[in-house]
Amino acid sequence: MGHLLTRIERHYLCNPDASLEFALLTDFTDAPAQHMPGDDELLQHTASGIRQLNARLGANGRRPLHLLHRERRYNAAEGCWMGWERSGSRP
Repeated sequence: MGHLLTRIERHYLCNPDASLEFALLTDFTDAPAQHMPGDDELLQHTASGIRQLNARLGANGRRPLHLLHRERRYNAAEGCWMGWERSGSRP
């Protein structure tokens, strides 16, 4: 997700309106289980990247960048775990 951190930073820097905020909306790839090896580390890395960008780009305690992550839910029709929005179930 490192490339996504670079993109959100560029979007922020290219927009002169200080009132704009940006968010990464993420989910993990479809999988045979709800939690897969490496999920936690990837999410922690991305959240840390957003915190670091906010520390560098934000002013007066403002945090213009956000991370919104969707957990996996089981989709019986597809026979796998996927982002809840695509699974047909709601949190």
